[in-house]
Amino acid sequence: KIIIKMLGAIIDSSNSLPVLIQAVSIIGNWVTSDIQRMPLTKSEREGFLWQLASFDFQRLPGVSSQALGDMMCCIVLSTYGYNPTIIQEFPFGLSKSINSNDI
Repeated sequence: KIIIKMLGAIIDSSNSLPVLIQAVSIIGNWVTSDIQRMPLTKSEREGFLWQLASFDFQRLPGVSSQALGDMMCCIVLSTYGYNPTIIQEFPFGLSKSINSNDI
């Protein structure tokens, strides 16, 4: 529970891009894992998804935070039924064109 609270606090308040990318990567692995292997409760999972979806990018430099934004979008979309392999290919999968059949 302490780790979950710390990751939530990092998402809410950190201005360090490397720290945020690492935290989002950990959270992404948790929220996109199979229900049987997920270390989160349903409310914790939903809380993290809400934090990712409502993240305030104003506190970070625009261009350098683009990768973080792309990563967050991939995580949120894959939890709602979009192709989860897009995260496994991140960030390289985002640079090639994705046709509508992949999503």
